[in-house]
Amino acid sequence: GGYQWIASAGKALQAHPKQARAGEGLEDVDKSKSSGGGGFVLTSYGWRTSEEAGVSVQSQEWRGALDAYVKHFTSLLELEYEAEKEAVVERVQKRSPEQLQADGTGVVGLRADFDRDSGRISLFWTGGDLPYLAEISRGRTVLISTMDGGVNVEDASKTISGEVESISGSEILVSTQYERMPSSGQGGRNQSLFRVDLGPNIIAYKRIDRMLDELQRCLGTAQASNAQNKIERLNQNQNLSGLLLPGAPLANALYADISESSAAASKWDPLQRPKPNPEADISKAAREADIGAGPYGTKGPVPAAADSVKLNRSQEAATRLVLERRRRFSLIQGPPGTGKTTTAVAVICGWLRTRRGPVLASAFSNRGTDNLADNLHNLGVRVLRMGLCSQDKPYSLETRLREVGMQRSEAGLRQVMQSV
Repeated sequence: GGYQWIASAGKALQAHPKQARAGEGLEDVDKSKSSGGGGFVLTSYGWRTSEEAGVSVQSQEWRGALDAYVKHFTSLLELEYEAEKEAVVERVQKRSPEQLQADGTGVVGLRADFDRDSGRISLFWTGGDLPYLAEISRGRTVLISTMDGGVNVEDASKTISGEVESISGSEILVSTQYERMPSSGQGGRNQSLFRVDLGPNIIAYKRIDRMLDELQRCLGTAQASNAQNKIERLNQNQNLSGLLLPGAPLANALYADISESSAAASKWDPLQRPKPNPEADISKAAREADIGAGPYGTKGPVPAAADSVKLNRSQEAATRLVLERRRRFSLIQGPPGTGKTTTAVAVICGWLRTRRGPVLASAFSNRGTDNLADNLHNLGVRVLRMGLCSQDKPYSLETRLREVGMQRSEAGLRQVMQSV
């Protein structure tokens, strides 16, 4: 799988002996007290005594490894965002408005109505109904500029950004944090006409950055699940669970030494894939049995194995690995077009046939999630598509709410969840 390069790193990825394990923090404090130790440790909220933080001074070496992991990916995230922003600038500078409109990444000749109280901009196309915007949809980040002034992502007086709330007929509704519309500053005849261009995917970067921040604040499994004092309550994090939770075996292996693992990744050649090291921490953690759950009763039909998706030999092997060995973590790797979505559908159907569920399936993009939902729905599986989804889809939240006779509310969502 894709993590074989980590497994092959061998001793370089052995978990640090002083890192915090599940339930270890309070025991360390007791040991420090009995040995007359104690001292101060560095938390995300500054220096605290070891008793306040719930961890020992010795475990700070593990804390440093976790911080290094977060900083490593934070710096990469910044570089990736800058690269995407440069790609956006290059696209709008090298292509004409007509080309951008044909590609579905931009539209020009819009008039605007800005409601400053709500932070919403209504953009109307003067040519009637909007052209088909293949890449601009609800939830995407867009850039708004005047036609005279052009696009300048470095100057908020000329270009502002916002998130698309809806597109219908001749109108694009955008929400923004800016308090004024852009201006060309030239007084040209087109200063009241605007253009909209597809911007960098700020939302995705914000989500990843928030996850890294939450990861850095979390002290470990014991402190996350059972806060004992005010410092632990500050660091208590219910949003982290499973594989990423500090103190979990697989997370320990990932966080052990990010510099070594990233160096191994840069040298990893997919054409000369190294054999996995079964004794590496990450390999051992991945082989652990899943945590198990009570039998799950599906709310709809589940396709029989013979009626499910057709798999080739490698897809069948991957599906058996997940369904029969029942490991806590399984990674299936394949280049684009090799059938990873098809394999995921087979795995989900296999889980449901053996009364394992409910299943939460996600993907890197909205389109990937839609593909999963479409495939499962076509097989008869009761699917609820959350997030950005067309309301007329048979598995959208709006459709499921209509089925149970409810409207958008906590009560309506609970009713829907009981029906799928």
